[in-house]
Amino acid sequence: MARCKTIENSMQPDDHALIRAVIAGDTTAFDRLVHRHQDRVYNLCYWFLGDAAEAEDAAQDVFVRAYRSITGFRFESQFATWIYRIAVNICKNRVKSVAHRLKKWTRDIAAADGVAVASLADADTHPTPSPEAA
Repeated sequence: MARCKTIENSMQPDDHALIRAVIAGDTTAFDRLVHRHQDRVYNLCYWFLGDAAEAEDAAQDVFVRAYRSITGFRFESQFATWIYRIAVNICKNRVKSVAHRLKKWTRDIAAADGVAVASLADADTHPTPSPEAA
């Protein structure tokens, strides 16, 4: 079985050949790169973000950024290393963002209370004191 896989892989162009094709204008070559790396990129994003929808959005951003900057690829490393670095940077930026922290905080509070929270904007910012507090 391993031999079949080796033969199969040797018949496919390597990532560097696909990158050269993308730079030359072959968009289907980029589709092949995405197909080859999408699961690992998604898993990395999910590991960082902990949310499937966020991970899908981040993974899409990773490939958009990679496509836009593919001409800057220096062929000094593997494509996987380069794309994973892009993924890590995008995920770190998302984790640092206020929106992500707020969304996670709201989700954690709702899960702890067993209540669905639609938005913090719906929350009363000036709660009425309880009769016991008076």
